[in-house]
Amino acid sequence: KAAGLQFVMMTDHNSPEVFQHDSDGLRDGVLVVRGAEIRAEDDYILALGIDSFIDTAAMTFGEVTAAVVAQGGVPIGAHPDRFRHWHDPNLAGVEVWDLYDEAMSDRWRYAALALDVLVSYDDYPEQILFRLVRHPARALAAFDAETRRRRLTAIGTPDAHQNIRVLGRQLDPYPLALRLVTTYLLAEENSRSALLEALRRGRGYWAFDILTPASGFDVRIVDGRGTPWLMGDEPAAAPDLTLRV
Repeated sequence: KAAGLQFVMMTDHNSPEVFQHDSDGLRDGVLVVRGAEIRAEDDYILALGIDSFIDTAAMTFGEVTAAVVAQGGVPIGAHPDRFRHWHDPNLAGVEVWDLYDEAMSDRWRYAALALDVLVSYDDYPEQILFRLVRHPARALAAFDAETRRRRLTAIGTPDAHQNIRVLGRQLDPYPLALRLVTTYLLAEENSRSALLEALRRGRGYWAFDILTPASGFDVRIVDGRGTPWLMGDEPAAAPDLTLRV
């Protein structure tokens, strides 16, 4: 709520306790959609919107994603720097940027972070956290290659752990980390079913909201009669189509 979010999709590490104790539903004006982060064949899946624990012992990556889909959930490939199962047919999307991955890579950057903490932590904590942002060239190239042949949704995630500390200062408190990068979904309403359907259809985009809120972004195709197609739609090619951004 402090970060100004309308919904949060939870992805605690997979265990039966997630489905016994974790939040699900509307909490103080913020919709919480329960899920889990599942490891399979040395890759990770964000199982969004599932209702019960999936025991993944001896399961392949494809079997796990199929089990997520069978529960009405949405499987998203996670940790893009090391993700390998791009061709899995059950995947609805992939992370293309992950704060935790960025924080754990290139530790040499911590010297610059330490200097920033000493000089400007009290005045500009968001700028210090933004120093971890890099262009995700590898993940975007893989995403572009895969979407030449099929639909896939891209998301950016804060992967919030609240555990990035430099010189004893907390760089990623939850309200700040959750504002750093935001995934927007074009849904009919702020409900679990509508949000999951938007993910499946590719109706979404992500942005670094810590720079400026991106809620006003809009991209659509319109024809000569003004008929619109939004992100995730697939209009047939025609000479009277116009792309509006």
